[in-house]
Amino acid sequence: MGRILAGAVGVVVGLFIVGALAIWLFKVLISAAFYLIVGAAVVVGALWLYSKVRQSLTGGGRNQRRLEAFLATRRNRVR
Repeated sequence: MGRILAGAVGVVVGLFIVGALAIWLFKVLISAAFYLIVGAAVVVGALWLYSKVRQSLTGGGRNQRRLEAFLATRRNRVR
């Protein structure tokens, strides 16, 4: 009877330890994923803000660059 009781207690304690480790690992993975997502959002936001500021300081966007390229090509062909 003692062996059966010791085996049952061992199984319960083992399941408790494995469950605690699984919960701890799950929390660590979720928090790491959360930090990665937040970090990526900050980097993307900073790049977007940088591009908007640079575009506003240079005074033109894609259409302005296309027009300048067209005019440069036209000047080169006229020569």
